[in-house]
Amino acid sequence: MVTSLGFGLQHYSLGIPWVICISFSIEGMFYGGITIKSGSIIPSIIWYIALNTLMVLSGLILK
Repeated sequence: MVTSLGFGLQHYSLGIPWVICISFSIEGMFYGGITIKSGSIIPSIIWYIALNTLMVLSGLILK
């Protein structure tokens, strides 16, 4: 949970609004759960790449 909060706070330091940073913290917990459940970090990496790719393609985030 601490690293998930750090994940969200790191995005805040980039100028992203609090509401989105909180959702990034929740996303970090999701990735942690996937890693624990699967016993590997690979599924979390795949989810992260897929979600970021979709956000870039949709225009939510810029390269």
